[in-house]
Amino acid sequence: MSNWFKLFKWKLITIIGLVVVACVYVVPSLYSTVPDWWKSLGILPTEKILLGLDLQGGMHLVLEVQTRKAVESRIERTAEDLRAALIAELDAIPLPGAVDTA
Repeated sequence: MSNWFKLFKWKLITIIGLVVVACVYVVPSLYSTVPDWWKSLGILPTEKILLGLDLQGGMHLVLEVQTRKAVESRIERTAEDLRAALIAELDAIPLPGAVDTA
C-alpha cells in the first residue's frame, strides 16, 4: 500500500467519524422524544440544540437614514473643506510689497 492511500484512508475515517458524531448530536433535535434505550446509555445527548434568535426568526432589524440631516452634514463638511483649501491658496499667494522673512 502506498503512503498516499494510507493518508487518504485516515482522512476518510476521520470524516466519517465526525459525520456520525454530528448525526448523534442532531437526533434529539429531529424527534420530539428519544427512545428509552437512548436515555439509558447516559452518554448520548437527550436535549435539543437551542437555536439563537437569528435562526429562530425572532429578530427583525430596520435601519432608516435621516436624509435631510445627512445632506446637511455633507454640505457643511464640503463647505469647510473648500474654506480650508481657499485659505491655503490665499496664504500661498505672495502680496506685492511684502517682505520675505524666510
